[in-house]
Amino acid sequence: MRAVESTEAALNGADIVVSATTTSTPFVKDSWLAKGITVYSIGKNQEMESEVYRNADKFVVDSWLHCKNKSDMQRMIKENYLSEKDLYAELPELLSGKKPARQSDHERIFIRAIGLVNQDIAMANTIYQSAVEKGIGTRLPY
Repeated sequence: MRAVESTEAALNGADIVVSATTTSTPFVKDSWLAKGITVYSIGKNQEMESEVYRNADKFVVDSWLHCKNKSDMQRMIKENYLSEKDLYAELPELLSGKKPARQSDHERIFIRAIGLVNQDIAMANTIYQSAVEKGIGTRLPY
């Protein structure tokens, strides 16, 4: 972890970005996101400029039914800027292997989430099982 002066500096060289703010103004520009980055946005309002949604190689949501009701999604759908056709997958489709996740080191993946606890548990289990199979990680004493 490192302290930086700006959002742009924080994103420089990042492979994964998790954003969970209450900002009412988008603060991440599409041009700041490098090829190969994965962005997970769970904030209350729109954190990324609209271009991030459309310019991602894979636009993923945890649940279209729920995410389409978030204020940013509602606005972009109403303006015909975004539709369900722009959606690559829902998160469970990637976790279950029904659709391939990252297929290239250069893909930009943008995940807009509402935050569903059942999916958090499924994702944690997938990560845990992968770590066990690879023999990596730290076993905690309890």
